[in-house]
Amino acid sequence: MAKQKWMWDVYSSPTVEVARFENPGVVAQFPMNVIQTRFGDSAQEKQLQICDILAGACSSFLRFDRSSQRDLDYRARLLDAGIENLILGGLWPSTDVTPEGLGRKGWDGNIAIEWMAEQMRAKGPPSTS
Repeated sequence: MAKQKWMWDVYSSPTVEVARFENPGVVAQFPMNVIQTRFGDSAQEKQLQICDILAGACSSFLRFDRSSQRDLDYRARLLDAGIENLILGGLWPSTDVTPEGLGRKGWDGNIAIEWMAEQMRAKGPPSTS
């Protein structure tokens, strides 16, 4: 994220155009009222190390290519530890999932994406000269 800091700066800017995007279960509102974002070095900050460990555990739990018994055992231990309490809206690649089943029929997420892309274009990346 720090490598693309300018994008986050536009996204979280208090001067970004006012907008509100409502979709089933979530409302995105801009400006976001972010006061400050501080980027840290995960090698130096324990809080970021914990986040990295949890992200890796969530990724392992949701991965569908587990074939070894060791992977299956690890997944079972993560489940027993309550990892499902940390996962919201995990990606489940399945043809059984439909927009209707998710309560998102008729919702177009591209509207918000295109709005944000316009904000990015207006600001543009920082000059490298």
